[in-house]
Amino acid sequence: MKPVEPSEFERNCADAAGAPDVYAAPMIRTQMDKGDWAVLGILALIWGGAFIFIGIAVRHVHPLTYVWLRLTIAAIAMLAVLKLKGGKLGLPREVWGSILLLALLNNALPFTLFGWGQTHIASGLASVLNATTPLFTVVGSMLGAQAALSWVTPETLNALSLAGAFFVVAGSMVSALGNRRSISSTRTS
Repeated sequence: MKPVEPSEFERNCADAAGAPDVYAAPMIRTQMDKGDWAVLGILALIWGGAFIFIGIAVRHVHPLTYVWLRLTIAAIAMLAVLKLKGGKLGLPREVWGSILLLALLNNALPFTLFGWGQTHIASGLASVLNATTPLFTVVGSMLGAQAALSWVTPETLNALSLAGAFFVVAGSMVSALGNRRSISSTRTS
């Protein structure tokens, strides 16, 4: 292989066209405004309320039926939005296997487990346990998930990570204390 002269890099950079104007503004803001906080609050209400509705649903239908209905309604809604916006689903055949695996692991399996779990525990406890997910993600990343998965990079423990973990634990404890009656009651069905 022939060595490349450093002047080649300078010439190539000079010849390259500049970035399109589309990318002029940063795509991700680092500061949240009031609208962002409102959207985050609405999202928290939707996600938190989901546990109440899961608890209600699994009292009347089997968890697998509930999951099938939930995912079917969501798929129909997403396809309707796609059609209204004039978009196309045109994905290559090669990616459908990955999408199916992703849908199974990130949607169908967790929803089924939440539904099955809520036939045994109260909605409040399920939501508190779910709230600890970021904490276990940080801990798992720091403890060596990279040993099992070569592409995972280890997290370094810094003040921001510790603060985030503290707020997860504190928020979960506040939720648990506020839902003591809900957590201690279990359904027998």
